[in-house]
Amino acid sequence: MSIGIKLTGDKELMRELSRLAADASDATAEALNQELLELDAEVVPLVPVAAKDGGNLLNTRDLNHASARDLEAGYQFTAEYATFVHEKTEANFSKPGAQAKFLQEPFERRQGGFFNRLAADIKRRIGIRG
Repeated sequence: MSIGIKLTGDKELMRELSRLAADASDATAEALNQELLELDAEVVPLVPVAAKDGGNLLNTRDLNHASARDLEAGYQFTAEYATFVHEKTEANFSKPGAQAKFLQEPFERRQGGFFNRLAADIKRRIGIRG
């Protein structure tokens, strides 16, 4: 015994699925980049050494943005002394609000709810409700 099903509209369906897949990749990259920018907004006020203070730590931050072909985003400081300053938990920095762990702590705070925020942003960007 066998059952056959004739599917009509399969070319249209495949076109729509391809479009959604492309839209999803673009939307995912955009959502990751939004998360990266929001992380940056939390990190910048905490960075202890600003250019006006004679240092360049803040100016060496490097945000690596995601793309639809490479869904990976990154954040780093390239100054040679960045790790030293980041780990100097006993320091009393002169810049108000500055602290050690200026990248780690905001990153850890943002981890909670990351996937929910990302999914909601992707859905909004590709027009999926619910």
